[in-house]
Amino acid sequence: MHVSTSGQTSLFAVDFWLSDKQRVRLDKSWAGPFQREVFPILVEMEPRFARFYSADHGAPNKPVATVLGLLILKDMYDLTDEEVAERFDYDLQWQYALDTPTARAHVCPKTLYNFRQKLLRDRTAQDLLAAVVDRMVDKWNLKTDRHRIDSTQILSNMKRLGRVGLFVKTIEQFLRRLVRKDKALADGLPKRFRERYRERRGYFADVKSSAAPRRLQQSAEDLWYLIDRFRGHKDIANLKAFLTMVRLFNDQCEVAKTGEGHADEAAVRVTEPPQPPLATSDTEQQGAEASTNAQAARGDDESVEPPPAAIALKKPGDIASDSLQSPSDPDATYSGHKGKGYQAQIVETCNEDNPFQIIDYVEVEGAHESDQNAPARIHQDLKERGHTPRETFVDSAYISGENIVEAADEGIDLIGPMSGKEPTGKKLSLATFEFTRDRREVKRCPAGQAPVRQEPSKTDGVVNAHFDRTVCDTCSLAATCPTTPTRKTRRLRFGRTDVAIAQRREAEQTDAFKETYKIRSGCEATIGHLKNDRGMGNLRVRGSPAVGLAVTFKVLAENCFRAVRHVLDTANATAKPLAAMGV
Repeated sequence: MHVSTSGQTSLFAVDFWLSDKQRVRLDKSWAGPFQREVFPILVEMEPRFARFYSADHGAPNKPVATVLGLLILKDMYDLTDEEVAERFDYDLQWQYALDTPTARAHVCPKTLYNFRQKLLRDRTAQDLLAAVVDRMVDKWNLKTDRHRIDSTQILSNMKRLGRVGLFVKTIEQFLRRLVRKDKALADGLPKRFRERYRERRGYFADVKSSAAPRRLQQSAEDLWYLIDRFRGHKDIANLKAFLTMVRLFNDQCEVAKTGEGHADEAAVRVTEPPQPPLATSDTEQQGAEASTNAQAARGDDESVEPPPAAIALKKPGDIASDSLQSPSDPDATYSGHKGKGYQAQIVETCNEDNPFQIIDYVEVEGAHESDQNAPARIHQDLKERGHTPRETFVDSAYISGENIVEAADEGIDLIGPMSGKEPTGKKLSLATFEFTRDRREVKRCPAGQAPVRQEPSKTDGVVNAHFDRTVCDTCSLAATCPTTPTRKTRRLRFGRTDVAIAQRREAEQTDAFKETYKIRSGCEATIGHLKNDRGMGNLRVRGSPAVGLAVTFKVLAENCFRAVRHVLDTANATAKPLAAMGV
């Protein structure tokens, strides 16, 4: 049953039984600002979580504000659920920070786990982060007109596997599930499966580099054998572990069937496991299923050996970046630049007038996702929340002509260097021409001549600007001018993105750009705090929903820590209370 946090002061409150000296010390530690500035925000958020509980049935819930506070403190200190429960039981600072009487300061680790499970069902955690940020922006008058963005790799609680290890662990996982589902089927497999994958887990993956190619081929053939053997067994083929094997095979292998009717070796891609053949009656259907199951249970290699097939392993360069990286975390992907796992887009305010900066937005995505796709959706989210930036600082991975133009259309200056080298050539750059602010028209050429006319192309969005040829032919810049001659004019063809790229390449060479751009590097320090102090680099969870929730709370913890630190600094507190935080 849902119960809100009471606003009435209790006679059993922590500070009621403390001496004046103890109360003053608590108030000047991190716990005081947390209780005064952060905890009331969490109390305001409680109505958003009422739908998680019954309105009039069951035992009263642990106050939501208290649970949220515990989860934030958990990530502020990077603790386990068990350590959180212990701190709450015996640490006066935690009890004071969460305004909880000592007699009621107890939480079961399962309560924290169950609450997180409720949060995994929807966007409540992301909405909570946005709401807390909005409260902090209002309270401390934080300016959100300047942001900086960076992404970082995140590792979930999965083992990093080589290629052989990936095959072996995936097969082992399936065989464990098969034993639980139908031990007779598992025992009926050829003895190599028992020796390689069941009796000594991981042993078959422990191989010298010289023997790895042969062992990898054997594992691929074993993988295909299991897929082909059980693809018609509907109970087994619907297991998650079986579908993981299918995904791994499609990611890493190809099968070319040979023999009669297969003169040309055509690649056969495994898709959804086929169902048993349709029967004309219920009796025939049951008989067909019984025959399939009995055949699979016999374990006779000759009777169930799949058709002749040659299993070919794909070259590493042909394997997609969103391929399976670990059977324990199928959502994790791969980036050649960042490695396996996930990546988080971190968006932080960077206005120098702010008393402290705040992480305004976070998003977790696959490691294979390109940063090029991030600015548009980040700006859209900030815009919907009324935090539209005037300037956004990013590194070269986010910069393209399209992104610069798209941001400019929203009134945002996307600031960052272009990737790659500037094209070399004898022609003048488009940046030497003067364009309108929206880059849709050219105003004048480097020599100061305005075009006689210009019209956009109807197909590709390119603009054709025509200059008076009689003037151009006598121009001193004619030899290096990028215009091309026509019968009566010289024509300049340009697109908005071409202009944006040229202008950015010219601007990034200036001292003014370099000085302004220095502010972006602060985002790297923020990521360092999140990974080293809040534990975001190596999470204790796996799977995209759980990883996203964990990262959201670590960002919440970092924001709350900054607010607390600001309050202490403003009160001219010594460095001792901060050191006592241990973070």
